[in-house]
Amino acid sequence: MNNLPVMTLINPLLEALSNQQHVLLAAPPGAGKSTAVPLAILRQANLPGLIVMLEPRRLAARHIAGFLAQQLGETLGQQVGYQMRGEAKRSSVTKLLIVTEGVLTRMLQDDPMLEQVSLVIFDEFHERSLPADLGLALCQEACEVNESLALLVMSATLDISALQQTLPHAQVLSCEGRSFAVEIEYSPLREPRYLVEECAARIAALLTQETGNILVFLPGVAEIHRVSAALARFDIQSDVTIHPLYGQMSIQAQRQAIVPPPQGQRKVVLATNIAETSLTIEGIRVVVDSGLERVAQYDGASGVTRLMTKMICQSSAEQRAGRAGRVQAGRCVRLYSSELLNHRPRFNDPQILRSDLSGLLLQLKHWGSPVADLNWVDEPAPAAIERASSLLQQLNLLDENDALTPMGKMTGQWGCEPRCGALLAKALEMGQAGMIQAPERGAYLAALLEQRLPSVASARWNDALQQLDSHGRRQVRQQALRYAQWMGVDTLISDDEHPLDGELLAAALPDRIAKRRAQGQRYLLANGFAVQTDTVTDELLVAIEVGWQEGRANGRLFLYAPIDETQLRACYPDWFVWHSVCEFDADRQGFMSERQQRLGALIFARQPLNNRASAALAAAWLREIQKRGLSWLPMSDNAQAFRDRVLCLQTWCPELSLPDVTDEALLANVELWLMGYLGNLTQFKALKSLDWLAMLKGLFDWQQLNLIDTLAPTHYRAPSGRTVAIHYQVGQMPRLSLKLQEMFGQPQSPTVARDVPVTLELLSPAGRVLQLTQDLASFWQNSYAQVRKEMRGRYPKHPWPEDPIASIATHKTKRQVRRDESL
Repeated sequence: MNNLPVMTLINPLLEALSNQQHVLLAAPPGAGKSTAVPLAILRQANLPGLIVMLEPRRLAARHIAGFLAQQLGETLGQQVGYQMRGEAKRSSVTKLLIVTEGVLTRMLQDDPMLEQVSLVIFDEFHERSLPADLGLALCQEACEVNESLALLVMSATLDISALQQTLPHAQVLSCEGRSFAVEIEYSPLREPRYLVEECAARIAALLTQETGNILVFLPGVAEIHRVSAALARFDIQSDVTIHPLYGQMSIQAQRQAIVPPPQGQRKVVLATNIAETSLTIEGIRVVVDSGLERVAQYDGASGVTRLMTKMICQSSAEQRAGRAGRVQAGRCVRLYSSELLNHRPRFNDPQILRSDLSGLLLQLKHWGSPVADLNWVDEPAPAAIERASSLLQQLNLLDENDALTPMGKMTGQWGCEPRCGALLAKALEMGQAGMIQAPERGAYLAALLEQRLPSVASARWNDALQQLDSHGRRQVRQQALRYAQWMGVDTLISDDEHPLDGELLAAALPDRIAKRRAQGQRYLLANGFAVQTDTVTDELLVAIEVGWQEGRANGRLFLYAPIDETQLRACYPDWFVWHSVCEFDADRQGFMSERQQRLGALIFARQPLNNRASAALAAAWLREIQKRGLSWLPMSDNAQAFRDRVLCLQTWCPELSLPDVTDEALLANVELWLMGYLGNLTQFKALKSLDWLAMLKGLFDWQQLNLIDTLAPTHYRAPSGRTVAIHYQVGQMPRLSLKLQEMFGQPQSPTVARDVPVTLELLSPAGRVLQLTQDLASFWQNSYAQVRKEMRGRYPKHPWPEDPIASIATHKTKRQVRRDESL
């Protein structure tokens, strides 16, 4: 460890920690910051209190803690320990404690000043996990009241500008990494669907071409198992073993993937992005990078967090390739093109900008600080906080004033996610009401909710449970026993299905109670999101997991549990609320008024209302107009023509400052010019009888209307004496359409709006266009002679004088003109 690059910073780091509360350390992967730094601080800093290091991944926390204890010649739990949810190795003599997930937040809730802690280290902060962002924000507040507390933030990237803005007085230390040359080879897949087959073929080929161990980065567990199965079809040497590596594996299986293989053996490690940072897998010389990762993405419309497969960012690609150059020169085969990588962002978005923030908000309620009062690296979006608050109110963890309810205070002590906390609290309440099996079953269901179950399209809850492997079932049982202990019971009901499942799951998922629509296999969720299924026919269910795709209106139902409406009403009577509504019925093309008994967006009963309150009807009209846009309204042709004249004048004469009649402006001010005319109208067809022109003119005073008529007249009196309509269109010149003979005697083109020329559409006697011009004088002088030559033989009954300017305009034939003259 003395040869690690970060060792050159140990003395400056120790000095900085003795003088500063905040220190930033930037060092690339492989520099030794996760191991050498905490060990040097433990040995040399002589800190009186505990050193807490936050790791974003459980696997890394265990591995690092075990490695550091080994360096000290001790067993885990002595000077070095770790603590994570449901698992801990520590003692009264522990001085360096490595923690994960919400452990640091829980420590802060129990001791807001962290009086027993001297230093908090945030490792791998560049991963920007939600617990790390929250922990850093809360620790800064703790530092304000505990001057002996210091913070060390370590990141694998030298781009720490955002951190420097958050911690402007922090001392910054940085060093280069130590790595050997890595040969990068781009070998794109034919198509993404061939990932498993082609990845296995590349691995098999590399085992014959290269020495050393191979690390393969795949997006998820399913792909790991498929590639492992595909490798079995190749003639792999007997000295090669295949090891999966992902977070849900047992500790023993993870250790087998990390430790060096026996002498004379080689291994292939098939890993998720868990192997990008913190972990050092011994002897890796070749990396195969699929370029994919699976990340959690929260969708506010459906209220669901889904794992999405996407292309990695550039920094992740660099970290993956760097794994091949830790101990010697290596090779990285990228199963994608350099062009594709160049179009990716440098870094991923932090979790705080793409996650459900209900857990974070609940923790802050217990902490006692509003979101806006904390110093965030990236402040949570107000809309995300509003959604989180709404969900916590649905779960009865916050009241209508956003204060903690008694249930919210109780579940905060359990340290679980809000949905699981609501389920446990309801199970406890049902048990106290005489349903003796509710706590035992609730503990098991809460643990299952936290365990990601296999996604099976349109599968009942119990079908997915049967696909859990033995390790997954063991994890669920251990967590369920802890929950049972909190509720004062010592047994579990771990059957695949139980009659209480629907009612208990509804407590955790009130927004995902779903009602079947009248036709087909479509369900509407209480949050307004719609899902599709092929086989489910239950009238009412709890949608445990739904899928969604960006840009699509409907999602897909995966896991569900049926629920009986009678039981739901008995268990949650307050959820069924009567509302008086006035809504537009697209089928009837009118508004209907009724009382509806609703659970969120779901309607369970209706009662017609005979009285239509004008205020409610007006509000309904307003909602519908704003939703559908101005084009939905049956505006009359003369009203639209008036709008066109005004809009043209606003372009030609902006100094007039006429009222804005664009779609956006009229929609924004619809209450001003339209709502007073609607009265008690309920049918859409009644709008056609409204005087739309009068409504629009009501926005103007009489002087403005006079200006409009003067500068943009509706008609033009032609030299022939006939009145011809002027056509106005936004973005074009005004246009007149009349017979050529009607403009005889007119030397110049007519104009509007202070010299804006009118486009003349000069027609033949048969009404065909002969000429389009905005310069009548030029037409008479240059083009008329040729038009006369071509037309006089075709239309001999009409006048075609040699001098049109000296001639009398007419729309009649020569015979009609002579007859008129004789009279």
